[in-house]
Amino acid sequence: MANDVIGLPEDGPGKSLDADSLEVAGKLVYRERGRIAGANAGDLQDVRAVDPGSADGGAVVRQAGPMNPTFQVFSNSTLAAAGSENFDCPAISAGGKLAKVIVASSRDCVWTVKSVSGGVETILGYLVSNGTSEDYEPPHKDYHQIPAEAFFRLTVENFDDASCGVFATVYYDHS
Repeated sequence: MANDVIGLPEDGPGKSLDADSLEVAGKLVYRERGRIAGANAGDLQDVRAVDPGSADGGAVVRQAGPMNPTFQVFSNSTLAAAGSENFDCPAISAGGKLAKVIVASSRDCVWTVKSVSGGVETILGYLVSNGTSEDYEPPHKDYHQIPAEAFFRLTVENFDDASCGVFATVYYDHS
């Protein structure tokens, strides 16, 4: 890619838009360079295709690695009124990642998403379902990566005065 500019309509001294140019199917095309601007003149963030340094800010763009999630389905058609239950996924090795959780219930329930390693529970997130289906996805593919052998656990609590049906699917990657 070559450095180039895109000319804008004249308004006195004239303006230019910073761009890259390259040839696509025999035609010269221009791509605007990416920069995110804030409210102040110095609030500028670059878009980079490299891992950020400790003092860098901005959007990092890199290819997401392959992820072939496994899924575990849980259900209980008669969770007692004001009752709770743990649903545990099989143990996975260090480096495993939580990909997505989908839950549903026929009554008011609170779900706690956890990882468990060495008997220690770490809370990863919460979901509330009340006759609805809800889903949770980590903000980044490596956000809930476990450092040692562990398993993912869903704890569901029925906050209703009647029993209810609860259903969940947990997607996770072993790598």
